[in-house]
Amino acid sequence: MEPYDLDNLYLWENDPENWFVSQTRAPYSKHILSQFIDESNKDIYEIKQMRLMITIKNTGGDEKLTVGAIDLFDFDPFHRRAGIGILVARKEIRRQE
Repeated sequence: MEPYDLDNLYLWENDPENWFVSQTRAPYSKHILSQFIDESNKDIYEIKQMRLMITIKNTGGDEKLTVGAIDLFDFDPFHRRAGIGILVARKEIRRQE
């Protein structure tokens, strides 16, 4: 994640429609999410999670569009496992091949 991902992250994390697949029960502030982005550059072995943004090439140009995220969480290197979450936030591109 990069600082310019803050606005998308703020929208997605605070959308109650997405809460049913996460442990979210209340909205996040931009400040908290900004700190989360700042911490995301740390090693997965240290923070036990990683978020990757999903981007696609925007139709009609070379510009890339961020459409969602892939989360690895509860990373356990000893047992070689992690949880995974995939969010395609832009509804208009879901279920496309």
